[in-house]
Amino acid sequence: MKKFILFTLLFASITCLYACEYNDKPIKVEQLPEKVIRFLKENFYGVKISYAEKDGKKYEVKLENGYSAEFNKKGEWLEVKCYDGIPGNIIPQGVFKYIGSKYDRSIRMTEISREKHGYEVKLNNGKELLFDKNGNFLREDD
Repeated sequence: MKKFILFTLLFASITCLYACEYNDKPIKVEQLPEKVIRFLKENFYGVKISYAEKDGKKYEVKLENGYSAEFNKKGEWLEVKCYDGIPGNIIPQGVFKYIGSKYDRSIRMTEISREKHGYEVKLNNGKELLFDKNGNFLREDD
């Protein structure tokens, strides 16, 4: 009986921790940090937010045109997805120059994420590129 109670308590604790860690809550646009609102206005002018959520550690925003972005709790962007191309002023200069010099104009960046090591960029040709924090090219993945 002790083992059953102990197992039940352990299971309940793990379930609670999991639920607390991944507790996505829809929020109103007004509840987003000012920095997030400013970023969206500067880079996606005139496009309305269709959905926003907070999970305690970050914010996720979906726009009416299908674009999406994730932000940390400070309001700094972590990931931006745009099926027809990331706005140029989001892209670090080194990344922008590298892609412009190595790929045809028809190739677009559809996703960019800020990682610990630097940046990960996905292109509309299926390639994934990794860059360091300074925008220097590291490698290409297929």
